[in-house]
Amino acid sequence: MIEWGVDQVLDEAQASAALEGPGLIVLLDDHGGVAIDVWAEASDNVRQRLLDMLHRAQAGLPQLELLLRSRPLRFRVAAIRDPLMRFDALQELLESRALIQPIERRG
Repeated sequence: MIEWGVDQVLDEAQASAALEGPGLIVLLDDHGGVAIDVWAEASDNVRQRLLDMLHRAQAGLPQLELLLRSRPLRFRVAAIRDPLMRFDALQELLESRALIQPIERRG
């Protein structure tokens, strides 16, 4: 079972305080007070990936770029060190929700 952290606002302060290590990231959009998962991906360094989302263009990921630029988002993370477990957890997450297909990120 995945142990998720608390939902946080996707901003500089919260991203800078996020997990510095491998895990899963889920981005959430607030639709009328109900948080809906809109993006998920695995990363070798969750903190760095969240900061990259805030400060760098998401070349090759136009759906993510649109999400990041169109509205305020929240995020939640789960620490998963083992790469195979992380991949399996991501696939399970994608199958259980209608999320945009993510990419395994290094960094």
